[in-house]
Amino acid sequence: MRIERTITARLTGFLCSIGLLLTSFAQADPTLAPSSPLIYTVRTDTETVDSWSAGIVTGLIGEAYRKSHEQFLTALRSNTHDGSKPELLSPFACLKLDPSAEKCRRMIEEKNGISDQGLLALLRAEPTRSARVVHLEIIFDGRFFQVPTRLYDVRLTDQDALLRSHELAATYITTYSRRLHQDDIATGRNDTAFAGKAGSKEAQMHFWHGGSSPRLTSELDKSIRFLADLWAATLDPAATGVFAGDHSDRASLPRVREVVAKDSPPCKTLHGNFLVAKDLGDHLWLTMPGKQKQLWNNFFIEPRCGFDY
Repeated sequence: MRIERTITARLTGFLCSIGLLLTSFAQADPTLAPSSPLIYTVRTDTETVDSWSAGIVTGLIGEAYRKSHEQFLTALRSNTHDGSKPELLSPFACLKLDPSAEKCRRMIEEKNGISDQGLLALLRAEPTRSARVVHLEIIFDGRFFQVPTRLYDVRLTDQDALLRSHELAATYITTYSRRLHQDDIATGRNDTAFAGKAGSKEAQMHFWHGGSSPRLTSELDKSIRFLADLWAATLDPAATGVFAGDHSDRASLPRVREVVAKDSPPCKTLHGNFLVAKDLGDHLWLTMPGKQKQLWNNFFIEPRCGFDY
C-alpha cells in the first residue's frame, strides 16, 4: 500500500507538471474531417533521483543513479528514432476515420513540443483548420515503463481561437517482472543467454532488450495500441459511464484488489485501490479513486498482474 501511494503521488505530480491532469471531460467533435492531420510530439525520458527525492538525494548519489539509467534510455531511444515514429503511432492516425477514407491521417511531428502558438500556426495552414493531437511521454528506467499521454481534437474558431474537444489523459504503465523474466528464459522467448541475478540492472536490461524479439519493442507497440483503444472507447457515441465523463456510477465500480482476489495463483498488482473501468483479462482500464474530482478523468492501463519487480 505504501508503494502504491508513493507511485500514485509521483504520477499525479508528474501529470500536473506537464499539463496532463484533466478536470473536465469534453465530448468528441463530430466535425473533425478525415483530412485533418494528426499532430504529435514524442518525448523520451528516464526517471532520476531528482524526480522523486524533492532534492534530498543529491551530489554523487544522484549522479550515480542517473548514469545507471543511461543504458535504459539509450535502448528506449533506439526504439523511438525518427523513422519508427509514424509506424509506431499509426493506431492514433487511423483511429475512427470515416469508412470512405482511403488512408490514415497525415502525420506532423513537432519535435520541440506543441505550444498554443505553434498549434495556431499549424492550424491556420490547414484547409480544415482542425487536427487531432497527441502528446506522448515515454518514461523508462529499467524497472518501470510508463507512457503518460494527452489526446484531444482541436480546431480554430472564426475568431482564430483554439477550441479543444474530447480531451483525454491516460497512462500506460508496466514493470520489469521476475516471473515473466523467468518464463521468457524458460520458454525461449528471450534467446539471449543470461546467468545473472534476478531483479538486477543486468536482469532488467536482459528482460527488456534481450533476444531476437525484444520485449521493449513489443511493449512500445502494445502501449500505443491500448491507448488508442481506450481513446476509441471514449470517442464512441454510445459510450456510457466514466468513458462518457459520467461518474454517477463510480460507487459500483470494483477495485483492482477485488477483481484479482480470486485469481490463481495470486499475483502482485500495482494500484490495488484503483477502480476498474473495464476488465480486459490480462490488462485493466483503471480510473483513480477518492473524492478529488480533478483526478476522475485520468485513466490508467495496467497489466492485471506481474508487478513483482
